[in-house]
Order: sequence, then structure tokens, then C-alpha cells
Amino acid sequence: MSSHHIDVRNAHKGALPRHRNRHRPPAGIDLISEGRREILLELCRNPGASASEIGESLYLSPGAIRLHLRGLLADGLVEYITHRGSVGRPRHIYRLTRLGRSLFPSASEQILIGVLDRLKEQDAPAYQRVLDEIEGSFTDYPLDGGVQQTPVKARVERLEDLMTEFGHECEARLHGDSPEYRVYNCAVFEVARRNPGICEAERRWLAGLFPESEITLDTWMVNGDLFCRFVGGRGNEAARATTMHPSDDTPCPPGNP
Repeated sequence: MSSHHIDVRNAHKGALPRHRNRHRPPAGIDLISEGRREILLELCRNPGASASEIGESLYLSPGAIRLHLRGLLADGLVEYITHRGSVGRPRHIYRLTRLGRSLFPSASEQILIGVLDRLKEQDAPAYQRVLDEIEGSFTDYPLDGGVQQTPVKARVERLEDLMTEFGHECEARLHGDSPEYRVYNCAVFEVARRNPGICEAERRWLAGLFPESEITLDTWMVNGDLFCRFVGGRGNEAARATTMHPSDDTPCPPGNP
């Protein structure tokens, strides 16, 4: 019986269609170069294929396959598992990462919006409980060693990695001694726009991640700002006054006075 050693390496951007779906809407996959796009589509249809199997299916040379796979690995769109048998060389098999799969069209956001809208109309208490519990989806991204044992700088660095994995285009940094976290492209923007409690759940999670700071959401894309900014520390009122311009019918950022 062969033994298996697993070595998974990640990456982020990619490629798709050999056979185009004539009727699906445009997706991120369509912005990828043709060679990489075809490999991503092949791995979608044939997960666990080796480089030689991908090349044989797509009629690409070994050199071209290696070049494209190297780029897809570096961009986090594919990963490989190393199978080590009792004899012979280790064998790499490839599959899409979650980021790679996210490039393909999905109706999950529209379905979630519909479910939450119906729940809000028919069972307001249950709807509020769902929003209150969304914070738990963020705590699925824990810190090694826990909050108290992790320096603030290390938590800030880890935050950006965690939220990028969640799907945000974001950056986190220390501003003086306080954390500052910006989201430039929200992975759940349309859902959060209809259900601002999701943003409050994220703010509460950040408050738990940085208990020594008072976390405030002082710019908010739902209000028309260019990005969402969560800042830590006290005395954020001046920043909020200069950056927030809500209209009469637009709510202030959740969790803020």
C-alpha cells in the first residue's frame, strides 16, 4: 500500500474556457488570459489532474503547462497535493483553490439576499438572530495562540491574510498604536447593503480581535464612500465627522453612535 504525503501550496489569479457556455453571465474567469483560463476550466471539470493529464487534454506542451501552472500557483488560484508512493517520483495533482472557484459564476449572493429578505418580512426576531450570529462566521478564522498571546502588530498582519481569504480586497496596518483596516472591495457588498447588520457583526469581531482598542467603522461603502474603514483607538469622532456624508435616508455605519 502506498503512503501519501500531502503538501498543499496556495496562490491567486487564473484562466478558463475551452468550451464556452453561451448563456452564462460574464464572470471573473473571463478576464483571465486564454491559456490559464483553459487550465482553470479543465481543473473545474477534472479536479486532481496531473500536469501531464492537463497538457494532454488541452494539447499544450509540457513547457507551456508548467509556465501556466507556475503563474496560477503564484496567484493563489490553484494548489497541488504531492502523492508519495512506495516507488517512483512524487506525483503532483492539481485542483482549484477557493479563490480559483470564486472566479466562476455563482448565484449564491442572490439566493442569500432573497432568503434574508423573506426572513426579514416573515420572522423579524429570527432575522435578527441570524444577523447576531453572523459574527461567528468571522471567528472561523482564528489566530494561532489566541488574541491575548499575539502582539497587536502580528494580529494586524494576520487580519489582512484572514480577510483576503474570506474574499475581501483589503489592507490592514498599524496607524500609530491603533489598528486600521480598509476594505476596498467587499466580498458580500450587495448582501451587506441590504442587511447592514453584517457590517456590525464584522465590527464586533474586530473589536474582539483588538480588545485594547475601540473599533469604529468611520467610512462605509453603503453610504457611498470609496471604501470601508475600521479604525481602532479612541477619539475617532473627528475622523468620522470629516469622512461620513450620509443622506437623510442613509443609515450611519452600524455600531457607531
